[in-house]
Amino acid sequence: MLIIPAIDLSAGKCVRLLRGDFGQEIVYSSKPTEIASLWQVRGARWLHVVDLDGSRQGKFLHWKEIGEILQRTNLKVQAGGGVTEEWIVKKLLGMGLERVVVSSLAFLKPETFLSWRKIYGEKILVSLDVKGNRVKVRGWRENSVDLDSALDWLVSLHVERFIFTDIDRDGTLEGIHLEKIKRLASRGLRLIVAGGIKDEHDLANLKQIPEVEGVIIGRALLESKLKIDFGHGRT
Repeated sequence: MLIIPAIDLSAGKCVRLLRGDFGQEIVYSSKPTEIASLWQVRGARWLHVVDLDGSRQGKFLHWKEIGEILQRTNLKVQAGGGVTEEWIVKKLLGMGLERVVVSSLAFLKPETFLSWRKIYGEKILVSLDVKGNRVKVRGWRENSVDLDSALDWLVSLHVERFIFTDIDRDGTLEGIHLEKIKRLASRGLRLIVAGGIKDEHDLANLKQIPEVEGVIIGRALLESKLKIDFGHGRT
């Protein structure tokens, strides 16, 4: 199972939010590139980046920070947050991004999402950001479809993998919602799990689910709650 460290960007800083609440922001570093370099030194091969400000404003904003991370590390980077227009996709991929993550657009503009998938294939990675049983959009401020409908749609499109972000657990260190993850895995799609991972027990449980190919970890790594040997992950 691939372990992917996360960097969330707000005002150029590496931060974490509690359940997506900008009023509950923890700042970890004013130099995100140094955090990315640290994960690389410790053996990470992938990095997950979210432009929180871009997600709120509907337009990707942290170009400088993404550029520095790509230039100063050899990490495979997947990033999202405010990816609303194709020129943003092209620019990010042109800079060397491995995968562009979309969430709101997949549900607010499904025709656009479908066209991007035809052009860019698996370079476009969809994230289901879920609170309760509803997919959230527009920076997690609005409801979209229910989770089962979203999964039905992904299956119909032959999407191979997706990110599942559990908003109720995100940034809390409360642990994963294992039964919900097992239900998602039963649909046969590969998934990358994010939200709430707190310890080795969570990782051990996720490793027992074949469909879980990766896990995104933020706060537990930033606060050294987990000691990870990234070298044991898959590529």
